[in-house]
Amino acid sequence: MNNLLKVTVPKDHATPSKTQMPKAPKPMKHSSSHTNILKQESSPELSDIVYSSPMVISSDSFKELPHFVQAEWTTCFLPTLYHCLFASEDPFSLFSKGPNLVNTIQKVLNLIFPGHNYKVVWGSKLCQLRSIIDRNSIKVIKTFFAQAEYDRNPTAIGQYVKWATREDGPALWEGPSPPQYTEDDPGYKPPHGLFQSKFIIDVATPLVQYLNTSLGTFGCPKALFALMAAAVECAFLSFSTGVFVKPPGDFSQEHVGHLVADYMANFESFTCGYVIESQKLKKVNPSTSSLQKSC
Repeated sequence: MNNLLKVTVPKDHATPSKTQMPKAPKPMKHSSSHTNILKQESSPELSDIVYSSPMVISSDSFKELPHFVQAEWTTCFLPTLYHCLFASEDPFSLFSKGPNLVNTIQKVLNLIFPGHNYKVVWGSKLCQLRSIIDRNSIKVIKTFFAQAEYDRNPTAIGQYVKWATREDGPALWEGPSPPQYTEDDPGYKPPHGLFQSKFIIDVATPLVQYLNTSLGTFGCPKALFALMAAAVECAFLSFSTGVFVKPPGDFSQEHVGHLVADYMANFESFTCGYVIESQKLKKVNPSTSSLQKSC
């Protein structure tokens, strides 16, 4: 059972006075192409696959899933598959539409159902996908800006976005640095609680609950936090004018891969702890918590 997600670092790195955070993403390029669903009999070359955003499994028709999978679909299969994605070193490649995803699904099936003879092929119901991390992030930020303080107030929204997307801002930090100070000012206070902002928690909660019933031993879900951090930053930037503007590109390796890679590196450098209780994500004190699974 994956009840605790925690990363620890040496004390001399736990409260840095200056954090090297990723820069804002480059302007997203517009992409009008869509990934085509490949028929089961197709054998595409790697160059023919359009790799898009990290995906998670969903099915429009539960009854069309393999019979032996149906009983364990939500209780074991999806949690283990999510865990595999969230702990990946390269989530875009592993869970983008294409042969890597097929291989990963097959790996999880073999783990949960040893001895079965089902072969996953592209186009099967196991490969019906949807992306949720970027959607959840936009929903969380839209809800935040629907508050009375920001509702129909583009100036206030724009000012908050400018602060939130600073290296020490509230998009990612539980305790951000004050907006009126820069790090060279006498009154400046460094941020604390990386990846523990309310925005990260709100996006993470419906996802990490799946880890409770994962049967995998894939390790800490650092890719999940890197993906969420990039998605939250992009969601804030979609409000940079004071009103929501849909990003011109998708949440993909091409457009945000550099952000995800930077956040993966930052996750290795700071302490953050979470415990899952009653399907809710709660912060814990890393110094007093025991570690489960290898991080």
